[in-house]
Amino acid sequence: MYAGSDQLGEKEDLLGAFDGNLLDAFNGESIRYRMHVSDYIGKIDSDIISVDVYPLYIDNETGKLSTYDYWLRNLDILANACRETGRKLWVITQAAGNSVEEGGGMRHCETVEDQRWQDYVALAFGAKAIIYGCYYTGWWDQSSHMIDNNGNRTKTYYAVQQVNKELSPIADLYGKYENVGAVIYNRLNPFAAGAKLGLTKVEKQYKPEVATAAPLLCGCFTEKNGIGGAYVFTNMFEPQTGMAAPFTAVFTGAESITVYRKGIKHVIEGSTLTMTLENREGVFVTVDYGENTSRPVC
Repeated sequence: MYAGSDQLGEKEDLLGAFDGNLLDAFNGESIRYRMHVSDYIGKIDSDIISVDVYPLYIDNETGKLSTYDYWLRNLDILANACRETGRKLWVITQAAGNSVEEGGGMRHCETVEDQRWQDYVALAFGAKAIIYGCYYTGWWDQSSHMIDNNGNRTKTYYAVQQVNKELSPIADLYGKYENVGAVIYNRLNPFAAGAKLGLTKVEKQYKPEVATAAPLLCGCFTEKNGIGGAYVFTNMFEPQTGMAAPFTAVFTGAESITVYRKGIKHVIEGSTLTMTLENREGVFVTVDYGENTSRPVC
């Protein structure tokens, strides 16, 4: 994810040799990265692809928060590789940061909102494991770790603990579904995290009808037997905006919709979901079509 073309071992003249995708042609690093992932798959016989993604940044001069531009595209490339080769995606999130005095870059992410956001973005791409990296010394600000150098639990520890408590009730249910891709709505919104690049196209039958003016990430899932569907919706406004994301999603033919929000289950009768996600909030949604055969076929 952070490597340059020399480190990836790919040559400039191979640029554009894949699918002619203009977004990839605009961002040559994406093509080289895909080539690197392909080489890895060809040489390493593994059941998983595990990746560290540390997307939360801070500008030391201005103090402005920002997000790694290719956060979503990176996960999209790896999720595709996992689907195509029968591997599982594991994501190691950012659970530590630098201090301004140390040169900064990756900021402290000690709030529940920061941890929740990273987790639901990972889930939207079908992550089967979410791992929190713990470091001792190194280049991280020691006070930002889940455990500091005196052995004390920190704010980061308690933020991770809280979000894990919220995810625990959906873990088994989430595992019954297979990820078929993710969609980003309003990706050109200048305040949207990861707005620069599009994601791999998801087939129409897997997507709900979504109406929103906010940047919204929607992970799409189907049951292993092809019956029923599930979704992960995540607010993709940048944290510094503090903005909520209202949206409406219609699941044609559905009898009921179940929303798991912060670990709490809510059942909605009918086929329409209308809600507002807080800044950095995500939800897991399952859809029950009952005996209705007029629904889109997965």
